[in-house]
Amino acid sequence: TLAAVGDMLMNTAVQQDAAQNPGGYAAQLSFLAPLIRRADIAVANLETPTAPGLAAGGREVQSQGPTLYDSEVYSGYPSFNTHPSVITALRETGFDVLQTANNHALDRGSAGADKTIAALRSAGMSYTGTRATT
Repeated sequence: TLAAVGDMLMNTAVQQDAAQNPGGYAAQLSFLAPLIRRADIAVANLETPTAPGLAAGGREVQSQGPTLYDSEVYSGYPSFNTHPSVITALRETGFDVLQTANNHALDRGSAGADKTIAALRSAGMSYTGTRATT
């Protein structure tokens, strides 16, 4: 069986909630796990870069530490970027593949796409849609 989920878009309110919750994104997604894990293959559209150290436009900034939301590096509309821990939370929820080609893929520039791919690989998550520049 195949389960497919549309935009996993972490807007400001979602990021702030994850930052205030000790369970972070995993706690937010936990209610989905029983449904998603039943599928043989589960796919979601990751509608956000996960690029640490990059502000809007791909500008490098000093790390703000382990925070999940700071409104500069990790932010919502109009230029999204989400802490890479969301990838692990999605994997633990039962997703097998994340789709990365969408209108927010370059919200942190090509460096953001590269960092997102590095985060996906580091988390052991399969992905499709974008490729690294290097």
